[in-house]
Amino acid sequence: MTSWRPFQAAVESVAPGVRVVRTAGALDRAAAERLLRIADAQILLHLTKHVALRHLIVDLASVIRFDTDGLETLRAGWDERGDRGVRLHVAGCGGRVHLLPLGVGALMHDLSTFPSVEVAVAHLCPVEVPAGIGVPVPRPPSDPAVRTPPPPGGPAPLTPGGAPAASRPRRR
Repeated sequence: MTSWRPFQAAVESVAPGVRVVRTAGALDRAAAERLLRIADAQILLHLTKHVALRHLIVDLASVIRFDTDGLETLRAGWDERGDRGVRLHVAGCGGRVHLLPLGVGALMHDLSTFPSVEVAVAHLCPVEVPAGIGVPVPRPPSDPAVRTPPPPGGPAPLTPGGAPAASRPRRR
């Protein structure tokens, strides 16, 4: 018995200028046309200055079936839209590209692909360190119970109370 699940898509903002379209189900021609309508809506939001969008990532990690027609429709539809300041990327096929139908695998080489959404976001939005800020240096411990490492000559002898012998007050 085959289970039928409709194609599902949801848009999520994951970083400034980056939105992800999470998909699930079968990616056929009808699903690709729905994805293009979602992309059109995101581009319209960008063009009307409601959203500053640079990258749109389509997450295919939960797609259960790929049709060559679906991916070809998605690629051709995106090419027809021209350059409107938003780049399309595909993520989520990292370990499955060799399992995809031959035509789908060939189309993947024409697209900007990433193994996962996390890798795509890390690559597209690298963390920038402002100028003048270096790597933080650990502070020395301020707790007297925390000891600094012993000097190179070896550890200092301890008194019965646990304090180094050099710091022990002398008795008269």
